[in-house]
Amino acid sequence: MLQIDLWKRIVIWGLCIIGLFLALPNAFYTRVEGYNDTKAGLISAESAQDSFAWPSFLPASLVNLGLDLRGGAHLLAEVQVEDVYAARMKALWPELRDVLRAERAKIGTIRLQKGAADQLRVKISQAEQIAHAVSAVETLSKPVVSLSNAGARDLEVTSDGDTVIVTLSEAERALTDSAPCSKLWKSSGAALMKWARGNQLSSAKGPGGC
Repeated sequence: MLQIDLWKRIVIWGLCIIGLFLALPNAFYTRVEGYNDTKAGLISAESAQDSFAWPSFLPASLVNLGLDLRGGAHLLAEVQVEDVYAARMKALWPELRDVLRAERAKIGTIRLQKGAADQLRVKISQAEQIAHAVSAVETLSKPVVSLSNAGARDLEVTSDGDTVIVTLSEAERALTDSAPCSKLWKSSGAALMKWARGNQLSSAKGPGGC
């Protein structure tokens, strides 16, 4: 039978006890992580939960678990559709300008007017040729891919005196509004979860595209 010296057994048992002591925080992962975040200032003391309490004399080091072991994390990103409309119109202006410049011999000079963010207003000097200008701009519109709006176009082109007005059509707006403008974004880093907890947020709103 294998005989081990007493001092060796004491050393082995001591190392096991120290290892269990240092690994103890991982048995209370959520509590210790909340305690560490509060201590680091990622969570304010006022919003810290009582369940994050952890004795200061105990170790607080944790094994860094991946999101797959944590159960995943997500942020809900919501789009401000008004900003999307405005961006669409801003991006359309160079094309619209080039189309009207090609017709300058008939419609005269063109000038972009101030208006709502979700529309373009272009004034022409030859008001009697406004119908021709509208027809030229309509060539920029594209079909809307939608079962409920078959044959619809994405742009609505109208006129007001000597001004061409371009907006997104109702069919295009409906398509944008019904699109999945909320997405589940996953991150491989623990910083995302800490940020969400620290700011007490379940969603982040801001302009942008889906």
